[in-house]
Amino acid sequence: MTTSQPPPQFHSPSTASRGPYQPISVSPTIESLLVAFESPDFSSVSNLAFDVLHSMKMLPSFSVSNPSSSVLQLLDCIVGADPNSDMYSEDDHSISWGHAQYHSGSLSLSQALLSWGSLGNVDTALRFIAAGVQTVKMAKHICFIDNLPDTSLLASCYLQNTLELIWQHWKEAGGKLTKSQLMTWIQDKEIGCKNKNAKKEDLVNVILSASSDLIPTEEDINSFLDKPSKRKRS
Repeated sequence: MTTSQPPPQFHSPSTASRGPYQPISVSPTIESLLVAFESPDFSSVSNLAFDVLHSMKMLPSFSVSNPSSSVLQLLDCIVGADPNSDMYSEDDHSISWGHAQYHSGSLSLSQALLSWGSLGNVDTALRFIAAGVQTVKMAKHICFIDNLPDTSLLASCYLQNTLELIWQHWKEAGGKLTKSQLMTWIQDKEIGCKNKNAKKEDLVNVILSASSDLIPTEEDINSFLDKPSKRKRS
């Protein structure tokens, strides 16, 4: 007669058996982030990320000011997080990596990223996006080293929230150029673009690849951004 065996149980590694983990950094540049979001690891947010990044690629000097102290505090906490540190408990590791960083003291994403004015400039927004990518990559690295599944990562949720907040504030501040506006510029300046069904990112690249005298200045772009609201008032 055989006795049934209890099903195997999954145990998180103890603090003593965790790691060590290698540092991971992500360059906060538009080109580096565009490459990063091509990875299947970010397929759930890639379309949103491409919208944000291509818009910022067209307007790198949009509405420049200093970021708030809360934004800088939260950003430093996220970027500087070290999973080898004893300050993070087991509950903050593996699929939960990022929770402690994105809730630094009394701060959270929604409390820090209140508006585009809180971010201040494109560079700070890119640093926040890069920090989110870094956190996801580190969460996956922790799971790999500790032989744990890397699905349903909290870090992925925080990255999505970051992108959504930045995109919302960017549009509210008037930073979004439409595909129609880009095509109008291309046609007015007679920049070669034969594909009428080109994607928005393709139009951005066509414009930025043109000679310097055909690339719109900040004044030109502001003029484009003002046109829709003027038509509505007429």
